[in-house]
Amino acid sequence: MASREGTRAIERVAFYDQVAARAFEVFRFTGRVLDIGCGSCWARSRMPDAEYVGIDPVDRGQEFCGIAESLPFPDNHFDGVLCYSVLQHVMNPEKAMQEAARVLRSGGYFGTLIAIDSQDPIFLNRFSESTASKLVRKHFRIDQSITVPGMYEADGSYLILTATLP
Repeated sequence: MASREGTRAIERVAFYDQVAARAFEVFRFTGRVLDIGCGSCWARSRMPDAEYVGIDPVDRGQEFCGIAESLPFPDNHFDGVLCYSVLQHVMNPEKAMQEAARVLRSGGYFGTLIAIDSQDPIFLNRFSESTASKLVRKHFRIDQSITVPGMYEADGSYLILTATLP
C-alpha cells in the first residue's frame, strides 16, 4: 500500500502535468524558441514546430548552461521565449525579464507561467497576480492572462501569460 506522502507526490505530479497541458494549449511557439530554465528540456516535446534551444543553470545535457539574468545570445536572436515556472526562482526577476526581451526579436512571442500567492519555501521571489503582470508588462504587451488554481491552498495559483515584444 502506498504511503500518504507517496500518494500526495503522485497526485502533485499529475496536477503539474495538467497545469502544463493547460499552458501549452495557449502557448503558440514557432521558429527559434529559447526555453529559459529548461530543466530536463521537458517542454521540447510540447513545441514540435519550434527550433528548440534550452538553457538552465544546472547542466542536465541541455544545449546551454547559464542563468536567466545573463543569457549568452545576441540581441533579437529568437522568435519565441519560454519562461515556465522560473521567475520565482531567479535572483533578479527584473534582470531576467530584461534579458528575455533583449534576445527576443521585435514582434516575438513570450510565454510564461508564474506561481502567484504561493507560500512555497523554495521560492526566492513571491508574486501576486498584480506584481507578476506588472513585471511582464514592463517589457512586453500582454495578449492573454489565465489563472489556474493550485492543488492546495498553500500552493497559491499559477498565472499563465502570453505576450509579444513591441
